[in-house]
Amino acid sequence: MMHRERRPRPRHWKTRPTAMTIWAARQRQTAPRQPFNLELHTSWARVFLAFVTGVTLLSLFGQWTTIFGINPVFHPFCYFAIAIITAGLLVEVDTRGTMRVLWNIGVVWLCGIFIWMMDQALFNGIITAGVGQDALSIAIAIFTIAVIFAASGRLRLSIILASVLWYLLGAANFLVYTFRGDPLFFGDLLALRTALDVSDGYRIELTGNFVAGTLMLGALIVLALWTKRDLSDLGVRRKRILQGSVLTACVLAIACFMGGNTEAYYYSWDAQYNNYLYSFGVNIKMLNIKRPDGYDTKKVEGITQDARAEAEGINQMAPEKKPAVIAIMNESFSDLKAVADFKTDVDYMPFYHSLQENTLKGNLYVDVLGGGTCDSEYTFLSGNATAFVPDNARPYQLYVKENTPTLVSTLNDQGYTSHAIHPGAPNAWNRDSVYPDFGFTDFYTGDDFYLNENESFTRSLISDQATYDQVIRLYENRGTETPFIFDVTIANHGGYEVMTEDLEPVHLMNMTGSYPMAEVYLSLIKKADAEIQNLVTYFSNQPEPVVLVFFGDHQPTIETAFYEEIMGKPMSEWTEEELQKRFVTPFFIWANYDIPEAEVGDLSVNYLSSLLLRTAGLKETAYNAYSLDTAKSLPVISKKGVKDAQGNYYALGDAEKQLEALKDYHMVMYNNLFDAKHRCQDVFYLDQGTTDLSEEKK
Repeated sequence: MMHRERRPRPRHWKTRPTAMTIWAARQRQTAPRQPFNLELHTSWARVFLAFVTGVTLLSLFGQWTTIFGINPVFHPFCYFAIAIITAGLLVEVDTRGTMRVLWNIGVVWLCGIFIWMMDQALFNGIITAGVGQDALSIAIAIFTIAVIFAASGRLRLSIILASVLWYLLGAANFLVYTFRGDPLFFGDLLALRTALDVSDGYRIELTGNFVAGTLMLGALIVLALWTKRDLSDLGVRRKRILQGSVLTACVLAIACFMGGNTEAYYYSWDAQYNNYLYSFGVNIKMLNIKRPDGYDTKKVEGITQDARAEAEGINQMAPEKKPAVIAIMNESFSDLKAVADFKTDVDYMPFYHSLQENTLKGNLYVDVLGGGTCDSEYTFLSGNATAFVPDNARPYQLYVKENTPTLVSTLNDQGYTSHAIHPGAPNAWNRDSVYPDFGFTDFYTGDDFYLNENESFTRSLISDQATYDQVIRLYENRGTETPFIFDVTIANHGGYEVMTEDLEPVHLMNMTGSYPMAEVYLSLIKKADAEIQNLVTYFSNQPEPVVLVFFGDHQPTIETAFYEEIMGKPMSEWTEEELQKRFVTPFFIWANYDIPEAEVGDLSVNYLSSLLLRTAGLKETAYNAYSLDTAKSLPVISKKGVKDAQGNYYALGDAEKQLEALKDYHMVMYNNLFDAKHRCQDVFYLDQGTTDLSEEKK
């Protein structure tokens, strides 16, 4: 009698093997030297636990969505995370040979995607900002895993540590963004104590996206457990080769990231538009500023030696009676005829064109177009040209520290009281953090204006006139103080799609195309021109001395076809010098007392505050004196190019190679902005010392 031989159950299975397991076992028998196996282990206990957990998480997720309001764009990833957590409880994965390598690579890539999405959920960002941001974000997540793996040789540990690290950073970013409306970046970690100090009094609330991020962290831990613990089965030599290869790849990745133009995708205005991982990495890169060739603090002292003597002489002649100083940076205020001439049915800047008495006027060169207001603002207040700042890096967000020398500190050291006005969100461009560092006593924001039921509006935005009324109130309530009032308006902000009833229409004449955005914009400029006339008229009737500077921060974003028609050719055919015309705005300095009148011509915004101090007859720092001396030979220094006193145009890179004056300016500016530890104090502050803003804050 024949007996059927009983096949023994594989010792590592507690339940009946699946078809895949049977296939894997046979593959191992036929090819023992190069196994290609994927085995799934389970048990009835695992099935029960996975079922209960999956049902519970799905039920809780539905409740969390109702209670906390999880952003719907993250729902698919949350369901995927629940599925992975459930599957992790249901099966244990065992891989061998080539399949192990492929499996681990796949898990690492999936972990990179989940880390990216986890931090996006914590930040309430959008799922995709663009291919560049998304790809670099995932690459940064995988890079973090690779670095830890190269050091430890343990893939499971690497995934868990990288996931927890980015979860903690994402959670901290969530809290910081809640507190101040601005993301947490690497530079903030260097000032963690200050961040903790300002967090007092804030109430922390759990949000749906915080829950979503935590779910994804759970999925990441499960994915880590599906990999092999370490590389012990490879042998010491193969293990070291693999770790060395990964480390080499990491070094090459760093070189590519730091050397390439990875910041080109960075959109600094809307923080949540950027992926958090990408933003964090790019901001680390932006903090690493290359020193100018030959830079040395002794050279800075030598370069500014004459300026220190000049400033000392000027300051000895400063009058005791100081004028009130008003600075208006008008949103998107520009004369589009700076690009090329065109005709309109009415003059859209009649007051500006008529202003001559006790006035200096000119063309102001800025570094931004259609946005990036804070760059023009920073450059005006600090005197530091952003031409030498990385593309898309905003000094307000990255480089401003306590006791930063600016026009504010220079005026405060002369007894002024400084006020700031911006009728928008206080945390826009990090102003609520920057302004105290500059030395502003108070900051009037959109909240202060919207509480006034009688406030005037231009379209749906606080009007220029409303901010000028606040300027007047501060001036009239000055008491015995001498005020410096800095007003950043908002009324002319884009978009320009709709002509509203509060605007007097300006129409283009003799144009082939139709450009409604250009006409709305010009109508806004006409209103802005009339409202600055009201402010000048008010101060012209005041007995006390007042000096006022007015300038636009950048040109608008309107129809490209409009620019192409007035230039007579496609923008792709414009020269670099012609493109620079889109970075020009008007400015004037006016006083209600006698000052020399002049057409200044071309001037970049980094010189404007120094020109203001010189015109007002106030004390100035050696940096102010040095800047005005530099302006005589290089009146324009901007990202889009440099112009010398003869009107010759140079691309920025070429200019620094050819012009010694620009090399010197770069060194002095670098010492001020990027080398604060070795800053030449007597160059950037008045002789009487600096205002200790840190003590004032206490």
